[in-house]
Amino acid sequence: MAHNSKKKFIGWSSFETYKAFYLFWIPIYKKTSLKSILSAIKGMRAELDSVTKKMGHPGLSSPSANVLEAIKEINWQLETIKEVSLPALIHHPTVFPKYKGLHKGQDLVLVGAGPTLDQYTPIPGAFHIGVNRVFQATHVPLDYLFIADGGTIESQQLLDYRKNECVKFFGRHRVYPIMETFADDCKAERFFIDPLRPGATHNNIFKDLAHQPFVYCYSIIIAAFQFALWCQPKRLYVVGCDAANNGYFSGDTRDTKQWLNENIIKEWHTVAEFAKKHYPDIEIISINPVGLKGLFKDATMTNGIIELSSK
Repeated sequence: MAHNSKKKFIGWSSFETYKAFYLFWIPIYKKTSLKSILSAIKGMRAELDSVTKKMGHPGLSSPSANVLEAIKEINWQLETIKEVSLPALIHHPTVFPKYKGLHKGQDLVLVGAGPTLDQYTPIPGAFHIGVNRVFQATHVPLDYLFIADGGTIESQQLLDYRKNECVKFFGRHRVYPIMETFADDCKAERFFIDPLRPGATHNNIFKDLAHQPFVYCYSIIIAAFQFALWCQPKRLYVVGCDAANNGYFSGDTRDTKQWLNENIIKEWHTVAEFAKKHYPDIEIISINPVGLKGLFKDATMTNGIIELSSK
């Protein structure tokens, strides 16, 4: 077959030994399903189409306001496509397919940094997913650790934490990026984040982490929850996710903000709806819940014994 040297904008080119998919002149040679790629592109186009329709929205005050708002929104979406959606489409296939369904039939524990973490005794045989400073809770050995914001998290303690035992996932954040050299030293997996905007619903959360970004805005625990669902455990325990503006484990009370906590609770309700719709077979249990009481199945843990709530 003759080689077609003409560069493509978007489309497939078949060569003698491989196929290349071009996105804005970027060839992708991964064994990525065409259906997944086209689905992702369709989602991007749908987002932009919905925005352009606002130019004639009757609820806006004037034609000029219509145009300005639409332009602003389109610019945001284009920036998101460039900085998040396309990079995730290219990079996530190299990271997340191997984790899909990895923990079927097993127990996963999602570990937040709230004060109730001090009451938790690790469940035998369970795998633990932590976020941010949770790796400093020495009584809970983590198998996975999610971090998105850089700046103060880079440390020798994190670099040395459970080498070859804990998989570290570092988000690519546009505002507070983690240093690339530090991520490389940690041998961290990288992932992309699409902010969950005000008014978003569970329908705005992407299902295919192998090709699409994680979606959240206020707390990395929401991304870790999406990853836990992706692993498809039998049971998913939620620990230390107090969502009560009551500080952190070990008596730490830094950086508590009521407005932030209220928004985190809203995001929890959004991902809970997502889990109910797309992963109804996963039993989700909150241990010693505070702000999330009633969102999932509630349980108490005392001296390592778990007792489900009667309600």
